Amino acid sequence: MRRLIEAQSKGPRVETTRKPIEISEELKAISLQIAAIGTPTPQAEEMYLIAESKFREAELKAQQLSDNARKTYAEAEYRKEKWREFVRELISSIEPEYQRILSFVGGAGRIELRNLHDIDKASVEIYVGFRGVEPTLLDTHTQSGGERIVATMAFLLALQKYIKSPFRAVDEFDVHLDPLNRERIINILTSAAKTDTETQYIIITPGKIPFTSDMNVIIVQSVKGRSAVFATEETEVLASEQRQSG
Repeated sequence: MRRLIEAQSKGPRVETTRKPIEISEELKAISLQIAAIGTPTPQAEEMYLIAESKFREAELKAQQLSDNARKTYAEAEYRKEKWREFVRELISSIEPEYQRILSFVGGAGRIELRNLHDIDKASVEIYVGFRGVEPTLLDTHTQSGGERIVATMAFLLALQKYIKSPFRAVDEFDVHLDPLNRERIINILTSAAKTDTETQYIIITPGKIPFTSDMNVIIVQSVKGRSAVFATEETEVLASEQRQSG
């Protein structure tokens, strides 16, 4: 009776189908495990609380890092989309100017964007055609070297329109050009200089260029081992050309 009262004082009766011998064996095994642990350190609870606090702190930092990574990714995607919008708008504005410049030399073309979804693979493709030929992709296999230079010059001038600068200089653009494409580029440059009234164009070339109104020609030549500079008026250029042709 006394043992029953002691058992009830430990808690409510636990219903089980196990035999007493099985429970007794399990109690012995647990007792051995407890004995192997030894006497618990008096600071065990304090150590546990410290460890739990550090764990919670690490868990919070991990959550913050996860949130920051998510926000950074979202910001990167937002910036990528803004970049795509900017590039589309820029090319949309440049293309008509590119076509207009090419029309001065009897050419036609278009500009296309590729792989905007992947910044590392994104590219601009330039198409050009001359003498009524359907514009094709600008590459080393289809157009001549001179035609590629003309198309590139037209694209750069169209792009430069959106880059504010008081001066633009083109140095020896015609060194390896045939006469036809040299004339094309000169027409492109002089037309651009006339249309863009806010920018001064400086064309540096070892050859002669056709003189037009509102154009200053400065000749630099070697005279007796020294460089001499001459500012030439339109009438002087025409007279010089007549003397040379005569």
